[in-house]
Amino acid sequence: MRSKLVESGLFEGLLDPFTPDQFMELRWGGDNVALFGNFIPCQSLKRRPKLTYESQDEDRLHCALFFAVRDFLSVDQIKTADDEVTPVEEVMEKLSDEVAGKAAEANKKQFVHWARINMKGHWDTTGEDMVEYLPPCPLRFEGFFRYFMVLCKQSSKIIDWKSQQIKKHSIKGRECFDLQTILKAHKLRPLAANLVRTSWDESSDEVRATVTET
Repeated sequence: MRSKLVESGLFEGLLDPFTPDQFMELRWGGDNVALFGNFIPCQSLKRRPKLTYESQDEDRLHCALFFAVRDFLSVDQIKTADDEVTPVEEVMEKLSDEVAGKAAEANKKQFVHWARINMKGHWDTTGEDMVEYLPPCPLRFEGFFRYFMVLCKQSSKIIDWKSQQIKKHSIKGRECFDLQTILKAHKLRPLAANLVRTSWDESSDEVRATVTET
């Protein structure tokens, strides 16, 4: 599992390397299961996923963080006459090293879609949503996005979370998410991780029509 996480780019500025020591499954129903970077259409990600994981201690508290990171640059989505897009590899070949480096750094920006805290045992039916689930909703022509789920062990129960709560249809606060900052602030230790990839479809616009900036 560690090798797959290395390939996913999770340890490239997003999270310090660790060796997963717990099983975790993220499922949206049917065959829509996170498999370390498989593609799932946005339409199939509209409902909050079911998270299950192993726990050696039924009293241990867990936190689950689900966030998006862009795969490619905005420049990689250059429309052609037939409304297709240019692959990122072709565009990157035309960029200078300096521009490519700045673009790669920009792609580390994170956006939190779901954060569930104080989960006891091995089910997400316990605990509370500090950030309510917002389905993936990338804009058209923005390319692919990686959606990571990171399961963490809490050192203690998170008490003062209601003042930081983000409601389902709210955008405010989600774009300020930084995984490293959250881990340090709440003394969280990563135990497992997985991810899926997706890109725009019509359901993305349906989700965006329901959100507010507050």
